[in-house]
Amino acid sequence: MSGLLVQFLIISIIPLSFVGLAVYTWRGHAPDRRLAGWWILTLLSTAVWASSLLSTYLGINVALAVGFNWRIIGNYALTLTGLLILTTTYQYLTQPERPSFFIYLPAVLLWAGALALDPAIWPYDLPPLSLGVLTVTHFDIWGVFWVASWLVPAVQAWLKVEQTLHGLPSSIYRSQVVYWFVTVSLLIIGGALALLRGNIFGQQIGAVALFGGAWLGSVAVNRTNLPDLQSTVRQFLLTVLRLLVLFALSWGALYVLTRFVVNAPTQDSILIVAAALFVAVILLTQAILDWLIVRLSKSEIDPQEEETAQQLESQIQLLSPQTVADLLLVSLGNEMADTAVSLFTATDTPGGGLILRPLNSDNPHHPLLLSGDNPLVSYLRDNQVPLVHQDVSALPMFSDMPETDREALEGWHQFLYVPIHTAQRLIGLLTLTTRPGEEQYTDLDFAYLQRFAQRAGSLLWQTQTIGLLRQVNDHIWNQNHQLSRENRRLRELVDLYSQFTNLLSPELRRPFTDLDVQLVQLQNQEAQAQANDAPAPPLNGTLDTLRNQVDEAQAMVDNLIAVASHLEKQTDFSFKPVYIDTVLRAASKNLADMATARRVHVNLEVRGKLLPVYGDEARLVEAVQQLLHNAIKYNKLNHPINITCEMAGTAVRIQIADSGVGIPPNRLPSLWSGLTKLFAHKESGSRRRTRVGLPLAKFIVQSHGGHIEVRSTYGVGTVFTVHLPALLEMETAV
Repeated sequence: MSGLLVQFLIISIIPLSFVGLAVYTWRGHAPDRRLAGWWILTLLSTAVWASSLLSTYLGINVALAVGFNWRIIGNYALTLTGLLILTTTYQYLTQPERPSFFIYLPAVLLWAGALALDPAIWPYDLPPLSLGVLTVTHFDIWGVFWVASWLVPAVQAWLKVEQTLHGLPSSIYRSQVVYWFVTVSLLIIGGALALLRGNIFGQQIGAVALFGGAWLGSVAVNRTNLPDLQSTVRQFLLTVLRLLVLFALSWGALYVLTRFVVNAPTQDSILIVAAALFVAVILLTQAILDWLIVRLSKSEIDPQEEETAQQLESQIQLLSPQTVADLLLVSLGNEMADTAVSLFTATDTPGGGLILRPLNSDNPHHPLLLSGDNPLVSYLRDNQVPLVHQDVSALPMFSDMPETDREALEGWHQFLYVPIHTAQRLIGLLTLTTRPGEEQYTDLDFAYLQRFAQRAGSLLWQTQTIGLLRQVNDHIWNQNHQLSRENRRLRELVDLYSQFTNLLSPELRRPFTDLDVQLVQLQNQEAQAQANDAPAPPLNGTLDTLRNQVDEAQAMVDNLIAVASHLEKQTDFSFKPVYIDTVLRAASKNLADMATARRVHVNLEVRGKLLPVYGDEARLVEAVQQLLHNAIKYNKLNHPINITCEMAGTAVRIQIADSGVGIPPNRLPSLWSGLTKLFAHKESGSRRRTRVGLPLAKFIVQSHGGHIEVRSTYGVGTVFTVHLPALLEMETAV
């Protein structure tokens, strides 16, 4: 009884393992809960059959009916497993349409027929049938139905997986189908051994095979990113082989040591345990050494590799991200011949979305905006494994993708997507089209693309960072120059306002001072007349004088208001690239009527190609117009005015030459000193007026960083020369 109890406890591990896998699947995070539900039913049905094996070890103290009924339930739980495997397979393969009920109908009819024909359940007996030399009994007919009720759906599921697997390219979906193919194959092998009635050992081996298939299937149901099965099996077998070799060597060494060297009596079980402990110590020591080697090797840098990296970094600093992308794709094209490759930058958006922008120069695609609730965005950010477009269509994890994103992705017509990461952050995406003909991407191609993405990630990150720093530097440089120009304009404007204020104060006071003097004189004359009882003096001349002074004061105020309006226009400049020849033509056109009236012809000559200047076009037209107005006004009749424009070093030079009366030498030093007051002699009777043309032109030119020069010969003419700085390359780029 003790031996049966031990075997009972050992065999009970198998059904409990199936139950444990069912609990693992139920508590796991399977992407498809419907699939997980069908798989849990499959595991529980297999657990019921595996538990029926325990009926052999119940002993004689338990009623025979219990063991008999237990085995019957286990038999039909086993055949029901075949139908559940078929249902789970169709659910796992994620068919676009739900399969028809007729797919399951043969398995259902066979299972129901086996149940109806079971002589152990129903008290009837079919007469034997004679087929030539063979006699078919009722039990034989039931056996055929019972075996077929399991075998038909199981083989049907295997054929469906094999059909789906045929022609699939290397992808995540193919890896999942391969895992399920092995799962179904192990379940068929285990089920075939379990059908051997009366062979307890064969059924136990079948239970182990079923457990292997159940374990592999549970992994496939609960995980999406599955490693390559061949590599996994190869690594597992190598690990097992290494353990067996170490164990055999350790056991052999201990056996020789205890039996022949020390000659000490030792039980074989103790040697086995000691050898196992010795192997465990060796493996633990090796793991610790490997960990230390990895940690220490991270701090050591190969000098040659470091020098190569520095040279590469210094080279890419001179290149734009687009140029680096083109060079990377050229190197990739040498390995992926006849394949169209595109490179995109990945930028996060508010709300968790992602923008994919074309980076290489010959990229024909438009930018793509993926929403934050798109599962593809989460996959690209969390994984570095290449993704085949068929995975997006077939895997359940992408079933919630918005239709707009799916249609946009379909419009790309790409076959393979390779995420590019650096520092655990998605920075780009590499896409490839299908290969020509029937050629498929292999695992070696996938491994090469992953290595390429790792190298490209660091390079793209550096170039993008350098490019961003350049943009920031250019922006700051441009802002500094704008502030410098604005500061220069404000300084000139303050000087102009200061001149205006200096003019304003005395001119406003003087008329009223004269009025006050005249009024005092009138009061004195009237007082003297009253004291002498003489008649009041006549006021005609005095009133005329007062009226003239009031008119002069009014004219002065009007003139000052006009000056203030001119100054008000200079408070806001709008800078942009301006071509001076356009400015000169506009000013000449505005004064064309005045030139015609004075019979003056204006000649404009542009010498060579001009660079633009950075300025306010309207203000520059006003400045040139003030100078040209002065030239036309004082030019001799029927004499030309020549305007020339050319490059002088890094500046644009403008010359306006007239044939007028010229400027007296004594006035040249004070020409730009301020707002000039021109008063007519009292004998002429003309009003005083204030000229703002030349000071205003000087203010506008100096606000643009330029300067004005004047050269005049009295009686011959005057030449005004304007220098304006040309627009630099840095500013043009900005």
